[in-house]
Amino acid sequence: MHAIDLITPDVPPLRPQDDVGRALDWMEEFKVGHLPVVNEGRLVGMVKDSDLVIAIGSDGRYLLNRRPVDGRSVERLTAELQAAAGGRAEAVLIISADAMATHQSVVNVLDAARRAGLARLTFAAQ
Repeated sequence: MHAIDLITPDVPPLRPQDDVGRALDWMEEFKVGHLPVVNEGRLVGMVKDSDLVIAIGSDGRYLLNRRPVDGRSVERLTAELQAAAGGRAEAVLIISADAMATHQSVVNVLDAARRAGLARLTFAAQ
């Protein structure tokens, strides 16, 4: 068997400007755990289903991997992030905040991530 035999040909690559929701939708639709990110024909990265995605709404509500979580305190957010990471220190936390989300909502996620031991953070921009 060769690497070519393992390729799933119908999975489209993501583009750098695609949002996190599209990545999650496609992983579910195509039943894959990774998606390539391609820019001008070059592989620039991978998105994995082991990545954690936290969305912060303009109303201050949080979704962690599309599931509502209690974000009334940093301690609650920390517990939710720890549970979702499942002890994986290498987990990446992708923060996707609505343009109208408060600064404090984002700071609370950053503080909770630090407390949860998540050091690999990135922001999703739209």
